[in-house]
Amino acid sequence: MSVADAPRCLRRIGRNVQGHSRRCEPVVRQCGRRRGFLLLEAIVALSVMAIVGVAMLALISDSTHRVWSARERNVEMMRANALLEAIALWPVEDLDRHLGDHAQGELRLRIERRRVNLYDVVLTEGGSGRQLLVTALYRERANVATQ
Repeated sequence: MSVADAPRCLRRIGRNVQGHSRRCEPVVRQCGRRRGFLLLEAIVALSVMAIVGVAMLALISDSTHRVWSARERNVEMMRANALLEAIALWPVEDLDRHLGDHAQGELRLRIERRRVNLYDVVLTEGGSGRQLLVTALYRERANVATQ
């Protein structure tokens, strides 16, 4: 029997191939076990990589959703801030005229008079009612005694 006829695992190990029937059987079994173990290792490694990949995709998807949500809230807050800046310039007559709860586009505006010269202004989301901005405005009145 030549070296070329010997099983591949025997050639790799470099054992003497003559009389291999008894001495080399355990080596052949070990090579077969090793191949099966390598296949098992490869399957486990691919499974772990797949789980990590799915987790990374979920993380990326969640992060992207959160970024878009933050951008939408930022635009909403900028709109509410612009409206509040305009309301802050209203004279007493306009504030008195808008007392109560009113729709202002997509937002809800609530103005309450806490005292004669002090107004509470609250801007909320139209659908959910979540408060966006809250402030108090002070206005000097010309004749406080008649109020």
